Amino acid sequence: MPMPPGKLPASLVNLLATNVNTAEARTKQALAKEVQRLLPQFQAKGRLLFLTPVDYLLRGVLLDASDISKNLFYPTAFVQPLYGGSDYIFFTFGGRLRDSRNRTKWDIGDEEWSVMAGQLAAAIKEQALTLFEHISTPLDLALACDSSEAFAPHFHWVCDDIHVMETAAQSWLLAGNTRKSLECSQKIQHVIASSSDRRDWVLALNGRAQRLEELLSSEKEDFVRRELNIAAKHSAETLGLSRWAAIPEF
Repeated sequence: MPMPPGKLPASLVNLLATNVNTAEARTKQALAKEVQRLLPQFQAKGRLLFLTPVDYLLRGVLLDASDISKNLFYPTAFVQPLYGGSDYIFFTFGGRLRDSRNRTKWDIGDEEWSVMAGQLAAAIKEQALTLFEHISTPLDLALACDSSEAFAPHFHWVCDDIHVMETAAQSWLLAGNTRKSLECSQKIQHVIASSSDRRDWVLALNGRAQRLEELLSSEKEDFVRRELNIAAKHSAETLGLSRWAAIPEF
């Protein structure tokens, strides 16, 4: 019997619905889901794969989109301190994963779907898990701010960058070392004072460092820790991660 106009055979409907190699289904979000099946210790949310529970640190891999082609992407591993108060994901502590041909630019159409998912899962295990295992607490991150090589053999960050130093100041405080936190805040101010860079964001960061120094010098470290705790909870909520969050109560 001929099919009514506008209707498809059930077998074809099922094929289109289940075949992940179709152009529409073959997306970075679907790839993240497929990789999550291979690495069940991760959760998948959109293009993001991340370890749970999410406490002070978000540790994950983002399938970062390319502006050149919708098929291209850059899987980027990162550790992000949520107590920094950011409402977006940044890659200061981490870097791009490399494929089997040592490329950081991946093409979602290069391989069969299962092969692509397997290669990405392998890259995460070989390159990203070491980073996540070595940096799982604010103390780990504070130490890593001083030397990326010891904590992230596949990645590198600039330890005298003022963003890194601000993270170090916050991380040392949460780790219980007020003296180190104070030293970092003072170092930030010294670096900025020695520079001619007077962009708004630089001056804003300098203001935060001055405020931190004043509060710590007044023995108000518990007040600052509460602020960092609140910032971490807010970041988790803003990033849509509240259901997986386990921010310590303060």
